[in-house]
Amino acid sequence: MIAGRFAERTIRFGTMVVLSRLLLPAEFGLFVLGLSIAGAVTYIRSFGVDAALIQRQDTFDRRVSSTAFAILSISGVLLFAAFYLVAPLIAGIFPEPSLLPVIRTLGLSIIIGTVSKVPLAQIEKRLEFRKVAVAEICGRLGFTAVAIALAFAGFGVWSLVTAYLTRQAITATAIWRSSGWQPLLSFDRSIAKELVGFGKFIVGSSMLRYLQSNLDKMILGRILGAGAVGLYGLAFNIANLANSQVVQPLRAVMFPTFSQLQDDRKALKRAFLKSVKYIVILAAPLSVGLVFLAPEFVTIVYTERWIGAAKPMQILACYGLIRSISDAAIPLFRAIGLPQTDFGLMLMHVVLIAALMAPAVTLLGTEGAAVAMLLSGVIVSGVMIRRLHNAIRVTAAEMFKALRPGFLGASVLGLFLSGLKLSVDLLATPLGPWALPLAIAICAPIYLGCLWLVDREGLVALGSLLRMRKGPEGAAGG
Repeated sequence: MIAGRFAERTIRFGTMVVLSRLLLPAEFGLFVLGLSIAGAVTYIRSFGVDAALIQRQDTFDRRVSSTAFAILSISGVLLFAAFYLVAPLIAGIFPEPSLLPVIRTLGLSIIIGTVSKVPLAQIEKRLEFRKVAVAEICGRLGFTAVAIALAFAGFGVWSLVTAYLTRQAITATAIWRSSGWQPLLSFDRSIAKELVGFGKFIVGSSMLRYLQSNLDKMILGRILGAGAVGLYGLAFNIANLANSQVVQPLRAVMFPTFSQLQDDRKALKRAFLKSVKYIVILAAPLSVGLVFLAPEFVTIVYTERWIGAAKPMQILACYGLIRSISDAAIPLFRAIGLPQTDFGLMLMHVVLIAALMAPAVTLLGTEGAAVAMLLSGVIVSGVMIRRLHNAIRVTAAEMFKALRPGFLGASVLGLFLSGLKLSVDLLATPLGPWALPLAIAICAPIYLGCLWLVDREGLVALGSLLRMRKGPEGAAGG
């Protein structure tokens, strides 16, 4: 799953580098705003039914899966119709007259995504994540081809909108074909009640997760406009590479795996702590690298007109690492039947963002938005550790032990980069733009060497896990 996400994100990165030279920050900002608004519905479109399907032991019963499909199909159409009707009221909040047709068109993703939820749940329950990775890569390639072609043709923001819908359609089609699942003409009211009953907290958490991910951009767009959202959106996406590249694919694996371990709390605790340990080992160097190298990275890769994204990116890199750790607890709470705990943490985070964002943006602009996200993330993470102790008796000492190797390695890497920045201007060396990749290449052996000294066994175990190939019959035992 990580390999697939890495390939998908690499394609995405290359695509955005090309598009940043063809489109303006304001055009990116308009797309980000539209996606943020349409995302309000896409986050709740499944009503938690797909998560309930994975959590159940009778996932592959076609009566159960067909009932789930019926619920999702009907809800997708109804939600799109409702969204289309209320879109003018939402668009009127923002000072962007071109926003309404963008959000209405992006609303089509509600239907596209809903109909693929049950086949996707079938694949995830079997832990066949190679199929998911292939589908996402195919979708991303479709996005790249359409977006670049239309941007060259001068379609502006519509090149991004059309490419996004193309990606959704290709991914959904690939999921359907690889799942081998077909629905029955069946609907069981008792099963439907059970699915929706479990999913109600998932819906609440998903809606709050949408606000957690988009409220900052919406407030920023309301106060400073689409141009600021374009710069902040770039900063947020790059700074959260640790979360999107490592945690999100792992969360998809962790939920069905933790669900299988839910009756053995000791094994569940061990699995969670190992997951956190490896997440930090993989995520920490990405975040530390951006803290020190963001200005050079933005200037070389995206050109000077995007330099306004550099400082928010440095702040958000710290937030991204904290979020990577706290997000690892989400599949655990859901797997053991405590979706209300996830709901409570998300609610706290959204309240903090709502309270901090507007004054921070008013005082500090895009940098203030980044500071507000960082402060809210720190507070929620502290509460999350307490909830983990109540759920599976994870102590602060056990969490520190799991985090220690990655944090020590990242600290050493930070000292090296600090010294490098004090002694060398990476933008003014005879190597030109090649100075940055050379510095990154030097960082890799330094970080790995520190990990080897601090936790040799853990590093070897991580390497073995990343090389491992498992079929469905071996996945549950691992």
